[in-house]
Amino acid sequence: MKSLRLGFAAVFAMLSQTGLASVVISNLVSNDGGSLPLSPNQAYAAGFTVTQPFSFTDATVRLNFSSRASGVAVDIFSDAGGHPGSLLLTLTMTTFRIDGIPLNYTFTGGSSLTLQTGSTYWLVVVNPTFSIVSWAANNPPLTPTGPGATTTPWFQVSNPFPMPFIPFTVAGAPAYPAFAINGTLIPEPSTVALCLATLGAFALGRARRRCWNDQER
Repeated sequence: MKSLRLGFAAVFAMLSQTGLASVVISNLVSNDGGSLPLSPNQAYAAGFTVTQPFSFTDATVRLNFSSRASGVAVDIFSDAGGHPGSLLLTLTMTTFRIDGIPLNYTFTGGSSLTLQTGSTYWLVVVNPTFSIVSWAANNPPLTPTGPGATTTPWFQVSNPFPMPFIPFTVAGAPAYPAFAINGTLIPEPSTVALCLATLGAFALGRARRRCWNDQER
């Protein structure tokens, strides 16, 4: 019985890593040292390639509104040859503050989106109004990292949107303003199969031991 309980505990430990909200990729460390102004109808895009399957929950973008905080549009796009392609998910956030300092704003989606292993996605931020807003960057520059994704080689800009995106650099180096992609880990089929196999092995071992004990009696 003890070994079976240990088996269930091991399986639970494996599965407990799935279904929990976690950071997919991020460089939100609040070491503000610059910003990228978003002119009206201008867009910036940050790309990331998923290394584990996640169900998207929200995106956090560090923005600085100086005046006319009517908001920005934040969306998730697919990849098209190393650039943002088709719109996959429109994100929403209702309250913006005119503080003149960088603040983290969390945007959520109105529908589900599965971030597939090996696929590249783009977080696109557009200023569709006459808000005076910038996307805060960290200094020293920090490349976004995380357990579930890697960044693309560059950050891109479209001016005006939706013109084609082009690579954007600061002093010749890739620019990465502050953002985070969050999601819940989806169990891989191999993980589920391993859990079932583990349970089966423990159950079979317990049944065999019970049979041996009955025969010895």
